[in-house]
Amino acid sequence: MVLCVAFAGVTLGCTMCTQQRSTEETELYTFQGLGVTHYGLPVLGAGAPSGVEVVAAGSDAYISLILRNNAEGSEATNIKVSLQNIEPFQVRECGLLKEPTEDRATDEYCPPYQEDGGYPYSTHFVSQMFPDEEIEYFWTLKAPESEEIGNMYYEQKIYYTVEFHYKVSMYQSLMAMTQSEFTRRSSEGTAVTGTSETTNGEIRIRSTTNEPVRYSTGSSEGQSLLMEYEISNINPAGIPKPESKVILSLTTPGSYVSIPENIGDQGWFRVAKGGSCETGCSCPDDYGTTYADHCSDTVAYCVCTNAEMAQWCTWLQSEYDVDDGLLNRTIVKELNAYILRDVNDEYTIYAPLELESGISPSVLSLPFYVRASYDYLLDGQGLGSTTLGVEPRGV
Repeated sequence: MVLCVAFAGVTLGCTMCTQQRSTEETELYTFQGLGVTHYGLPVLGAGAPSGVEVVAAGSDAYISLILRNNAEGSEATNIKVSLQNIEPFQVRECGLLKEPTEDRATDEYCPPYQEDGGYPYSTHFVSQMFPDEEIEYFWTLKAPESEEIGNMYYEQKIYYTVEFHYKVSMYQSLMAMTQSEFTRRSSEGTAVTGTSETTNGEIRIRSTTNEPVRYSTGSSEGQSLLMEYEISNINPAGIPKPESKVILSLTTPGSYVSIPENIGDQGWFRVAKGGSCETGCSCPDDYGTTYADHCSDTVAYCVCTNAEMAQWCTWLQSEYDVDDGLLNRTIVKELNAYILRDVNDEYTIYAPLELESGISPSVLSLPFYVRASYDYLLDGQGLGSTTLGVEPRGV
């Protein structure tokens, strides 16, 4: 914990620098991507005392917050940790007194924090946290003078908010088989359903697709395949950030499954359309005017895009580093954040796909990748508040 040592050496005095944090490990729950494991007085030695921190009017009080990224989650980005309801306290930073809502200059920072420029003095910012990474944030607050609190004892509840961008993903192996294979497996007690694995995070993806999917071999026509998922917010301490979008992407198997042309009827966006690199390609009428035709040197197809498709192609590659070869079998859907506001309320997503014609194996294991990308808000009010008390001087 380099940040803890650096801060303690500057503000809390060297006697505290030599004390060590408690070795007790706090684990995050599966519904947490980022989680606050401590909030209040700085954790030193065996731990901080509980209750109200009382300081003299005009003197300094200290608040720390420990933020941890789940080891079973993804990297977090654009993390803003803020104190709320600070006034009439002020923030003391690098020896200077500042109002909590005042913005720092864009090139201003106070060691050990290096990315706070442009944000209010009540806020610390870090661009990225990796899984299992932990950071302790500190604030030094100057209590109001005796005159400001009417020469009476005063208490203030200060709480935190944490904003961040996060991703969860689910790998699903969907079982599909003929009716005769299903009958045989059922009589033998052999598995007829596939498996799935989901990374930890605030948004849960759960497959509710009926398994096993039944099909006929040698069919001259494609057969419908309705994929179904339940999406929900499972963290009682937060919500998807208001006015934001939760973006889902579904990558289909490379064989046996195709994306129908009318996928847009269910609110999905087609990311790319396959073609021939040798002859070039052009967007069909239902994809609008061609803005860019791109032939890859490494794959045998041409990605054909209009402006909307180009947007999602760029987003997928920057957000998930999706390989070019997966773009033409990936679809994307946007959800308004407010529909996932209530904890554990599930929202159903349908993706009508097709099993291709001429399937010969009697059983298939079909790999699907579902991803959810979202901005999230942890609100510590009620759950993560700490109380600072101020005693007037001379009373």
